[in-house]
Amino acid sequence: MPGGVPLLQRVYGIDVSGTQHYLRPPLVGPYGCENVLIEGVTLTRSPFWQLHPLFCKNVIVRNATMNSLGTNNDGCDVALRFKTNTRRGGVMRNYYARNIQVPNGVSANNGAITIDYFYRVDAPDDPAESGPYRPFTDQIYISNLTMGRGTKSGTKAFNIRGFGANLAPVPSPSNFVANTPRAGVAGSVGINDAIGVVRIRNSTFNVSTAPDVVQNVDLRLESVTINRS
Repeated sequence: MPGGVPLLQRVYGIDVSGTQHYLRPPLVGPYGCENVLIEGVTLTRSPFWQLHPLFCKNVIVRNATMNSLGTNNDGCDVALRFKTNTRRGGVMRNYYARNIQVPNGVSANNGAITIDYFYRVDAPDDPAESGPYRPFTDQIYISNLTMGRGTKSGTKAFNIRGFGANLAPVPSPSNFVANTPRAGVAGSVGINDAIGVVRIRNSTFNVSTAPDVVQNVDLRLESVTINRS
């Protein structure tokens, strides 16, 4: 669905005229909840992410079966991921997370901690997503995170790409477009601000031998172990 659609005009699924829209909700998505237990359930034919707790505290997922096959049918997003670009924008500041256990690792080619200002910009099936909305990220604090190795390839501890003076990460995505406003949107903003403080403490990452991606961020590590195999 194109960006900029007013809230009351957004359509999930098929509208009254029979037109198929592609704005899909997660199947289970607790938001801002505390003491969440999801146990012994089977999720089937999810239209989007299957299980996506967001800004929740004390979450336990145990003996759950994810049985969906389709676009973006991630089983359970367990890592810290902030994915945006200058079309989407967004603010992420003063975020605190602690005591996180990810025994089975993350999905292939992903990072346990992902902050990506170029999300979808380098996707071959999507036009370069650029616009006038600069993302802003600062003061991210994570402690006591333990991630297991799992079985997936290309897993990383960090996949962080912020903006720098050269306006693009190195190497630059082949179809990267600098901050050009979308049609009908007046004005623009600079995109040369890096990601602010991201501090990781007392954490252990068991990942593949794929190198981490850390670009244009004030990343501070304290008592952090990264085991690669």
